[in-house]
Amino acid sequence: MATVRRTPATTSNWLAATAMIAAAMMAGGWFLAIGPRLAEAADTRTDAASVEERNLVLDAQLTALEQQDAELPALESELVTLQAQLPPDARLPALLDELSALADTHAVTLLAVTPGTPTAVAPSEAAPAAAVADGAASTEPAADATTDPVAEQTAPATTSTTAAVSPIPGFVAVPVQLTALGATDDVLAFLEALQTTTTRLLLVTALTGTGQPDAEPAGGRPATRTGDVEMRVDGLAYVLVDHLAVAPTPQPEASGAPVTEGGTAGLTSASSGTVGVG
Repeated sequence: MATVRRTPATTSNWLAATAMIAAAMMAGGWFLAIGPRLAEAADTRTDAASVEERNLVLDAQLTALEQQDAELPALESELVTLQAQLPPDARLPALLDELSALADTHAVTLLAVTPGTPTAVAPSEAAPAAAVADGAASTEPAADATTDPVAEQTAPATTSTTAAVSPIPGFVAVPVQLTALGATDDVLAFLEALQTTTTRLLLVTALTGTGQPDAEPAGGRPATRTGDVEMRVDGLAYVLVDHLAVAPTPQPEASGAPVTEGGTAGLTSASSGTVGVG
């Protein structure tokens, strides 16, 4: 059997080939096993950071919701108060009862309460759009200018326009006129309480006071003495119709004409007569 002699060159070739094969195997192992695992680990770390950030956001939202939930009873109480001030319908009997109780508290005789026709409430009208440029110019004629009577007669008149204002949907004002009789201090106290302590939101728009002489009771009026005053108060009680509420079952029409324009459907006029009190 022949013996293969290895020369230094042959040994070097084998070593080089072995090194190349080992390098190829290492590269293959990297690309096929280690590389994907490292990429997967990096993706996992990225996903974990994203989830942690999302958790922080959710924790903040949860804290906000818990705070809102804690504030819910107070908000519900405030809503009940606002709904009492601005009920979804006129509720004139309840208003009359409250006015009568207020008059009794201040030793005032409430002679009459007269509700009016509900009307839709609109914001204040916008200021007229005037020609600012023309108004800014001086209205005095120039020293060397002549006045032409014909031109003055034929010159077009300056007009101003007012932007149309739409009523506030569902916001209705019910006029209420009442007459109170009593001592001046008592009537004034009643008037102040009427604007500050009533459950219902009331706006006083006009007052008319008449001094009273000494007189005996007559015609449903109590006795008066000099210094007493009869005060006629014009005001507005407000209604905010709840459009989200379930519509009630239609009922027979009450006395008074129904108001159907300006978002006041469902409210009826109570101005068919004056309600006597006392």
